[in-house]
Amino acid sequence: MKTILILIITILTFSISHAQENKLIISSSLRFQNANTKTENQENSTSYFQVTPRILYKLNTKLGIGVLYAASRSKSEYYNDDITKLSGHQVGGFVQLDLINKSKYQIFSDLDASYIHSKSHNDFETHTNNTS
Repeated sequence: MKTILILIITILTFSISHAQENKLIISSSLRFQNANTKTENQENSTSYFQVTPRILYKLNTKLGIGVLYAASRSKSEYYNDDITKLSGHQVGGFVQLDLINKSKYQIFSDLDASYIHSKSHNDFETHTNNTS
């Protein structure tokens, strides 16, 4: 539920932000990943989702400071029906240096420091080999 709320806030802030002209910039990033690996003996799949809203305050035309929050979820399914779920949260601050700042595009570099908390849940099944 928390992830859905953050996603809605991110979409709403994306529609009202004008990054190049304002001192206060609200931005976000979304990451999706789905990977499947298959060999002769096994098949594994992993899915990943992360949303990261960020708030930046421009100190001048080249430098800004900001805060970020990220929420992520991951699920891995293995060939023997084992499932691993991982959820995490990240809170931190960052400094952004604009390398090129034109009216239509911007290239920048940023440095961040974050506290990350993650929780893992494993659904492992007990497998036995029966030999006669």
